[in-house]
Amino acid sequence: MRRFIPLLFIIIVAASVVAALTIQRGPLRPPNLRKNPLPPNAPILFVLTTGGEPGEAAGTRTAWRPLEKQFGIRIIVPETWSEQSVPIDAQRLKNEYPAAKIFITGFSNGGYNACEFAMQNPDLFAGAIPLGAFCDPLGIFSQPQTLELKILTVVGELDTWARGDDFRQIDDANRRLADYRITPDIIIVPGLGHQFPSAALDHIGKWIQGQ
Repeated sequence: MRRFIPLLFIIIVAASVVAALTIQRGPLRPPNLRKNPLPPNAPILFVLTTGGEPGEAAGTRTAWRPLEKQFGIRIIVPETWSEQSVPIDAQRLKNEYPAAKIFITGFSNGGYNACEFAMQNPDLFAGAIPLGAFCDPLGIFSQPQTLELKILTVVGELDTWARGDDFRQIDDANRRLADYRITPDIIIVPGLGHQFPSAALDHIGKWIQGQ
C-alpha cells in the first residue's frame, strides 16, 4: 500500500493546481475595456498621417499617445484617409460624442490637409493644428468670409520646408487668414527642422484644453 502513496499525492496536487487555475474571482472584464475610460466630452484629436497610406497609423498613434494619457484627449488615427472619408469620419465622431470638440492635426502634408479639411468644414472641427505646415485660405475660397475656427501652428525654427527660405511663408498666410477673422497661435520649436515636434506636445495638449 505504501508504494501507491506518492502517486496518490501527485494526483491530489495536480487536481489542486488545476482548480487554482480555473477558479475566477469576481466578474470578468472585457480585455479591451479601459481602466480609466475618457468621459464623453473629452476633446478629440483627429490625426491625419502624412500620406494617408496603410502602415503609417501605428507609429502615428504612438507619437500622440502622451496627450491621451496626460491631458485626457481622445486620439483618433484612421488607418487610411481621403478627401471623402475625413468629413464622414468626423461626422460620425460628432454624432457619437456630441459634447466633445474635435480638432484635426497632421505633420507636413498631413498638416496642410488638416487645415483644408478644417477650413472647409468648420461645423465639424473646432480647430486645426498643422505641424511643420500652416493654414492658408488661398485657393480654398473665392472670397473672404468669417470662419469660426481656432488654429495652432507648430513649426521648427529651422524648418525652411514650411517657413520658406526667407521665413516669410507663414507670416504671409497669417495675413490672409486675418481676412477670415482668424488669428492663429504659433509655436516655434527652437533648433528644429522639418521634423515631428515631440517637444511641443505638452503645449499642444494645454492649448487644446484651453479652447
